[in-house]
Amino acid sequence: MTTIEWISKGIEKECEYKEITYYLLAKKAGVPKTTLLNIVNKRIKNPGIYTLEKICKGLEISILDFLATYYIWEKKE
Repeated sequence: MTTIEWISKGIEKECEYKEITYYLLAKKAGVPKTTLLNIVNKRIKNPGIYTLEKICKGLEISILDFLATYYIWEKKE
């Protein structure tokens, strides 16, 4: 699994867990909905750390926890 694949999967899983839509996440994170959807749909291959940090804030999770959780999760599969 590539980096963008596990980032995309992590965003998807967090949205499911927290029961929020991508639209609401984009609004809470302060990122354009198209940017968020491009990351989730893997059209952006290397999202910037600043953008990823904003998305994590919108998910109410630290970037460190997000990376640790989904990177470790990806390695276990």
